[in-house]
Amino acid sequence: MLFRSGQFAVIRGYLANAAKVRVRGIESDFSIRPTDRWSAYVNAAFTDATYRHSLLLSSPANPMAGEDGTIEVQGGDTLPGIPRHSATLSLDYAGTVGGRRWTVGGDLIARSGQYLVGDEGNDNARSPGYLIVNVRAGVDVMPRVTLFGEVHNLFVQLLLAQRETLLLVPLRGAALALRALHAGDAIVVRIVRVGVAFRVRGIRGRRRRRRRRRRLLRCCRRFDTR
Repeated sequence: MLFRSGQFAVIRGYLANAAKVRVRGIESDFSIRPTDRWSAYVNAAFTDATYRHSLLLSSPANPMAGEDGTIEVQGGDTLPGIPRHSATLSLDYAGTVGGRRWTVGGDLIARSGQYLVGDEGNDNARSPGYLIVNVRAGVDVMPRVTLFGEVHNLFVQLLLAQRETLLLVPLRGAALALRALHAGDAIVVRIVRVGVAFRVRGIRGRRRRRRRRRRLLRCCRRFDTR
């Protein structure tokens, strides 16, 4: 596995091979449609990702780095950027108004705290866990054409810029995390998308239907000749 460690906003990087890592865990997900209008999706995962051998990495932006800007990784340290616990819940509802189909839905995305990239030695505290809320809606304006809108990060969680990665942290714990980790600037991000989606029948689907019709016709002709 390859890992990159370097200071934020510096193009010069550092690549190192970890002798051995172990990633194990369990994940479960399922979807359900109790009615024609309601649908739900649930996903939950537990991940245990650790280094199995010691190694030395360059991470000059880490406040716990040595005088030469390196950090020591011990066997058993947790890989950074990977939450130990994660869960996702999605709900969607579909209805009709004036003969037009419309949908509305949303996601709840929860992640536990994790070590930031650049803290491979786990020398600093984990970042706080966070919860992200996304919402979406759409309406069919004509056959196979849908006008949709989406809002990601509805309640505006804070993005923490740490070296070459962006990590979401809760609004209340962001200031503490920034102070403790000496990370870069904190920025607030909310993504809003509005657009039109076109549903086009695939060429392969039409070819399959044509082949099925041909086979059906051949079977009917054979039956008629007998």
